[in-house]
Amino acid sequence: GRAGRRIASMVELPERPVRLFCDSEDPYIRRLHVFSFDQVGLLFKLCELLASHGIDVAGAEISTEDGLVNNRFELYTSRPADFADANDWCRELEEFLQRNLSSGGA
Repeated sequence: GRAGRRIASMVELPERPVRLFCDSEDPYIRRLHVFSFDQVGLLFKLCELLASHGIDVAGAEISTEDGLVNNRFELYTSRPADFADANDWCRELEEFLQRNLSSGGA
């Protein structure tokens, strides 16, 4: 509601709201952390983007509190080479978050 938006507007997001971490033991796994303001269509966009690059979501911890999203995903691919363009799709996701933040939502 309105109180959640007011609290969220006082919070500054990290410089890099999308972070991708390697799993040192398994080249088929990555961990994706997304921290942003809650936005309509965020999970859909994320899943659509990952699927378009051949990446599966193996697990997720979805958290929204006071209008802020702190989502953690375990990503899987059958070909580690599918993660080669991860910088591109992480940047695309960050651009989506920024566009929607600037426009007030999707």
